[in-house]
Amino acid sequence: MDAKLKQQWSEEETKCLLALWSTTEVQNKLDGAVRRKPIFENIKLEMAAAGYDRSIEQLINKIKKLKKEYRDQNKDLGRSGSGRPKKSPYYDILESVLGDRPACQVRGVLNSAGQSFAASGKRKRANEDLIVYMEKADTRFLDFSREMMQKMEADTGALLGLMGRMVTAMESQANK
Repeated sequence: MDAKLKQQWSEEETKCLLALWSTTEVQNKLDGAVRRKPIFENIKLEMAAAGYDRSIEQLINKIKKLKKEYRDQNKDLGRSGSGRPKKSPYYDILESVLGDRPACQVRGVLNSAGQSFAASGKRKRANEDLIVYMEKADTRFLDFSREMMQKMEADTGALLGLMGRMVTAMESQANK
């Protein structure tokens, strides 16, 4: 089996995947998509730009696994008697995306006038829920982006300091 397939996911890599997957743009595309691979191809390219090399199948499988863990945790959180189970570090991000959705979404049936029976009477509430959901996903993504920028700035500062010391050492060697 290929070593790339066996590679463990780091916490940073998983957070990067979730940050990309949880955006409103990606979720809007996934909601109505029949073919999801092109959407995951874009996520794959963005992951590669961030330094993470994964196949489309690995990305899809990781999201499926995280969604299953989220559903299992929700079941465990609903049970009483066994204390509070420990939440996954990704639970809050998944909750912001999946929290208001049923496990199995059934699309509304259209009547002859083209109106959805499932949506009638609940449209305003659904729109409010969607806005809240999108705001949560955007907030989490912005927080993640700020955190990544801070880490990158710290790493850049460390590299510049190292390069400065190397230049000083090389100049002192050249002067000898």
